[in-house]
Amino acid sequence: MLYNALHQEYLSIRDQCALTSAADSTFAPFLLNLLGSLRANFPDHPKVYVFDLGMSPTQVKELAGIRFVFLMPPPISPEFWKLCWTWKPMIWTVPRERYVLHLDSSVVVLRSLHLWFLSIRKNGYFALSQGQKLPDIAPSAYLREFLGDAPIAQAEVFAAGVFGFDARSVAGMAVRETARACEKGQALGWSAKEIHRATDARDRIVRECKLFRHDQTLLNLALRKCLGTEPLVRSQRKYLGFGSPN
Repeated sequence: MLYNALHQEYLSIRDQCALTSAADSTFAPFLLNLLGSLRANFPDHPKVYVFDLGMSPTQVKELAGIRFVFLMPPPISPEFWKLCWTWKPMIWTVPRERYVLHLDSSVVVLRSLHLWFLSIRKNGYFALSQGQKLPDIAPSAYLREFLGDAPIAQAEVFAAGVFGFDARSVAGMAVRETARACEKGQALGWSAKEIHRATDARDRIVRECKLFRHDQTLLNLALRKCLGTEPLVRSQRKYLGFGSPN
């Protein structure tokens, strides 16, 4: 009975909800798998905004034939939008719906996500653990800029690959601040151990931390800054599951 009541509660706000995802030509097959799993296991899902990061004409045509998909162009600026996941927080500002949940294209949905949307409405956001601490992914200069002298030694990192927020809440403010920081190039760069992954002169920047995480680093900092406290970070093992060897 409780499950049915909560499902009906979700249906009452479904028109205010949206999902986002994105893919280039390499990840388009994964995206199609995500959309298929979404349709099979969460048939009452809200509209889905899919951002074309460089798919082939054939892949775009396939997506255009899916009636619940709203195919969107990538950001126009900055010119480095595709580097270091700069694009991700920027696409989250596009939907006009209030409750937004992002799923990376490699995600497979195995059950209804209506409780996640209710959690977004209740708490203002939905965040899942990543197994790292904030000082591991954030340069000291960024920590000072966003958080000043706030204690962060045990702050748990949450993921940007699966993240939900209420656009009218403090979390929505944090998403917009993250998008602005990405536009300024603050997501660009790599930690020293990953600098070999740089593909362009613009992202060949060494960030002084153990493992710089680009958009995820900025989102973790911005949400803490806007909340003024540690966010509620839910267990990855309990809510997200595990990666498949396939």
